[in-house]
Amino acid sequence: NTKTETSIFTGPSEMTGDSIYIYCERVWYDTKNNLTRISKNALIDNKQQIITGDSLFYDENTGYGQAFRNVSIADTNNHIIVKGDYVWYYKKPERFTATDSAMFIQISDRDSLFLHADTISAITVRDTSLNGYRLMRAYFGCRVFSKDLQAKCDSLSYSFQDSVIRMYTEPVIWSKENQLTSDSMAIFTKNGQTDRMELYNSAFVVSQVDSLRFNQIKGRSLIGYFENNELYKIDID
Repeated sequence: NTKTETSIFTGPSEMTGDSIYIYCERVWYDTKNNLTRISKNALIDNKQQIITGDSLFYDENTGYGQAFRNVSIADTNNHIIVKGDYVWYYKKPERFTATDSAMFIQISDRDSLFLHADTISAITVRDTSLNGYRLMRAYFGCRVFSKDLQAKCDSLSYSFQDSVIRMYTEPVIWSKENQLTSDSMAIFTKNGQTDRMELYNSAFVVSQVDSLRFNQIKGRSLIGYFENNELYKIDID
């Protein structure tokens, strides 16, 4: 349409820009304002993430986008994937929010970590030296699963600067035969594996001995140490 300067493509289509690559099989494109709506096997690669979904909207001028149904954002540099049925995102400063069956996956060779919550959001934070790191938040009904450790809480945060997961509001961790609870918790990871965890205020540990007996330990605070993702030592005060 030469009057509105818009185009519609049907069938396999590719668009390439200085910092973006788009593929899909149906496109509406506003050439004047650099607005794109794509669907059917839609994919956007903005050189920082690869975004897929049933339908995607992207404003190249502002770096703002929306994605609907079966959405996946893959960050190949940090080995993470975020999924949901609705996502909005900005390229700069990098940030996104995923909701409706939201899931976060941290990929590791030995044991990937899966996080499910009602809403997952992330933002790139700049420190005083202007170095950037990602801060992620998840809230309402958080569930964490890996091969050797499972957890649940109402909300949590994860800093990519120090690789620490901080859990709030009735957190519970299960590791093998151990169940651990406290007012709040922090899980410290290193090289994609759990290194240690700290429980703050009202720490309580239950360990199953057999079908009838349990060991129980209670204290103000607790530090648990992991080796090969297995809890092997507990210090409690």
